[in-house]
Amino acid sequence: MLPEGHGLYPGHPDLHGFVRFFNLSTGAFIRVHLPLLNDHAIINSVDDLLHLHHDHDAAIRLLHPFIGDVTEFPSLASLLPQLDPEGCYYYSE
Repeated sequence: MLPEGHGLYPGHPDLHGFVRFFNLSTGAFIRVHLPLLNDHAIINSVDDLLHLHHDHDAAIRLLHPFIGDVTEFPSLASLLPQLDPEGCYYYSE
């Protein structure tokens, strides 16, 4: 994933959901429409998958940007009741 220049990062509203990728093996660029980036933040990218964090409900998703397959994981908020209050401190409103 590459920035578009002029301060436009992946997910910037002016890009209208498009992201540019670069293939290190072939040297090819590809521009893909990923509407999920409108309300998700990219956490990481591993093995052609994007790890996304949903801004509103803290859900985690894996997205294959070229196929469009999405895998849903439970919200991070579901882990809060399982944390040990003695060993972990977290802020909740």
